[in-house]
Amino acid sequence: MPSLHTRFLRLALPFLLGATPCGWAQDKPRDSKVKWVEEIADQARSEIRAYRHARKPQGEHPGKKWGEFFWSYYLSHGSTPATRAAASQAFWMFYEADMEPEVFARAEQMDPVDPAWEEAVVPFYRACNYRREWARFIARAKAVLAETESEETKLEIQFHLGLAYLDTKDSDSAKAAFEAVIKEKPDSNRAKVAKRHIYEILHINVGQVAPGFKSPATNGAQISLEDYRGKVLLLNFWASW
Repeated sequence: MPSLHTRFLRLALPFLLGATPCGWAQDKPRDSKVKWVEEIADQARSEIRAYRHARKPQGEHPGKKWGEFFWSYYLSHGSTPATRAAASQAFWMFYEADMEPEVFARAEQMDPVDPAWEEAVVPFYRACNYRREWARFIARAKAVLAETESEETKLEIQFHLGLAYLDTKDSDSAKAAFEAVIKEKPDSNRAKVAKRHIYEILHINVGQVAPGFKSPATNGAQISLEDYRGKVLLLNFWASW
């Protein structure tokens, strides 16, 4: 069976040389190139999973190699949907390799007006959140927000700024960021989630009165939170997925 490296070269080289691999639609080059980036990313994650599951992982984490590969592609192929996807994948790969400083360094290199920020902001936020570098994220996100003209990028930046402000317990700034998301694109999925965050900020915080609700008990009876007013009550919310 060909090695992952061999299979990667078979897929990558024709594309890097400007050819269109057999079986891809000639009239949709943008879609094909994004698909190619996603296919390579899937292979990379398979290699990363194998590395993690090995009893004694040997050598360098593959996320570093793949992060460098995607970043190199991003830098050398102009601004296209595929390079924007590659920038995001580079961030994800470095993050998977516990190389958050590499994500931070690349984020500083990206132009604030670069459309790649629409996708790259997500792994950038995750890396900053993991290292508790919220001030770093907020500063860079604000810089992008101040210069980008892309509505999609603004939407993603504002949404993740809201999350970062929640992380820092700055409820007022978080609320303002989420309200900006709703104003930017009120019918989007991001706006729907932003509305839930605003509800939580306003109604579900330490010291606030719990919002009333009714629910069926295990015996079929209907219970209401109002029935327990004035009593000590423990609410245990859980989920499984």
